[in-house]
Amino acid sequence: HAEHLKHLEVIFKILRENNLSINVDECQFAKEQVIYLGYSVSAQGYEPPESKVQAILDYPKPETINDLRRFLGTVNYYRRCLPHVAHSQATLNGFMKNYKKRDKRKVPWTPEAEAAFNLCKEKMANAARVTFLSATALLALFADASDSAIGAALE
Repeated sequence: HAEHLKHLEVIFKILRENNLSINVDECQFAKEQVIYLGYSVSAQGYEPPESKVQAILDYPKPETINDLRRFLGTVNYYRRCLPHVAHSQATLNGFMKNYKKRDKRKVPWTPEAEAAFNLCKEKMANAARVTFLSATALLALFADASDSAIGAALE
């Protein structure tokens, strides 16, 4: 915690020098992990918090296009942690074509759509932790594309 306290001293000094203030009630200090912008963030990296993972796992089969759009929006928000999720979403995204944003029409559910829906849930259940980049690491960029998805990995 000593290093953290030194960092806080530097930050508070900069705030004072620039006549800036913070709302201490909304701050969290000396925490191993915090929830920030919908992600669980720690020294090891960031990942979807357990509450969001559980919400997706408990999500009922979407009945309307609007319900499906909401489900896909949540899954898409966490796509950085869900390898190859775009491929899993492709069938479901096909239902979005030619429909308005808040469309209440029923989803024309198929066995393929059911499989894609369950695969998105499975991806969320096995979400990867995204680690922070090391400033001294040797990096390699890998990219790939298909008719339905694109992807890249920086290793």
